[in-house]
Amino acid sequence: MIKIIFGYMFIAFSGILLLSLLSFSPNDSAFFTSNISQIPQNIAGKLGVYLSTFFVSIYGKIASYILNFGFFATGVNLITGKKIGQIFLKFLLFFIASLSISIAFSAIFKNADFIKFGVFGIVVSNLLKELLPTEFIFILFIFLFGISIISSMKLFRSLTGLIGKALAFLFILPFGFIFAKKKNKKLENNLESKKEKN
Repeated sequence: MIKIIFGYMFIAFSGILLLSLLSFSPNDSAFFTSNISQIPQNIAGKLGVYLSTFFVSIYGKIASYILNFGFFATGVNLITGKKIGQIFLKFLLFFIASLSISIAFSAIFKNADFIKFGVFGIVVSNLLKELLPTEFIFILFIFLFGISIISSMKLFRSLTGLIGKALAFLFILPFGFIFAKKKNKKLENNLESKKEKN
């Protein structure tokens, strides 16, 4: 019974989020403009303004639509009585897919617009560009996007667990390179400062 209630809550949330994304206007939020509209243009009102501003600014519009579908699918899976582990894994796959598409397009476009691709996608792609070629970043994250979407389908249910773990590893791997590079820089700076003292 609780799962069904939560399922309907997820579906309702995805409906409100979809309306807020469809009617998103930068003029509604102080985050995007100094001339805020007195009457929100968003169909979902002030709640829609806050929701769309949060999701669009962090993930970008494209990724937000994918993530919204993830919320809807989670709601349907809860209502139909799927196992919590499977539901969580499928939502994780949608989450990885949304972030992957954001990073991929942020990497390939020179003047990436954060309304389309989000702050997260732009920041991560810029960090990765210091270590990897742009084309490789784009191909890697488009591949992650494709595999995430495919493995969330019923057709590949038996492979979902294995693919999910592999995707999580591939998604975390580039961040490991970034942190390792930062640690190496700190060590180099410490060694230089010790040499200067000596």
